[in-house]
Amino acid sequence: MRYWLSVLVLTFAISSSADTSGLEPDVCVTQATTVEMIQCADWHYKQADRWLNQVYKNQSKYKDAPAKKLLRDAQRAWIKFRDAECQSQRDAGRGGTIVPLFEIGCLTSMTENRARAL
Repeated sequence: MRYWLSVLVLTFAISSSADTSGLEPDVCVTQATTVEMIQCADWHYKQADRWLNQVYKNQSKYKDAPAKKLLRDAQRAWIKFRDAECQSQRDAGRGGTIVPLFEIGCLTSMTENRARAL
């Protein structure tokens, strides 16, 4: 029960302080607490996700309908794979307060790699 309460509090802290600008938030400078580390990691993941979405849109723009469908299907399959892989990495640290960093770090790394691959 305490674990889920901690996850809920951390999730709220991340979502309520999300910086959507291109400038790295102050918490990335200090990272004095686990919550700040998670907020910073989440910001980096969101930047990677924006980059991937931009690359995906640019790639889609130059494809005909069948090729767009193939790209879309591949992207959907990749997202399922990424999410399962990162959930597995999160599970490796069961119960610790730093566990969200395992998952967010995985999401960021895999998302950046996918953007490069596209």
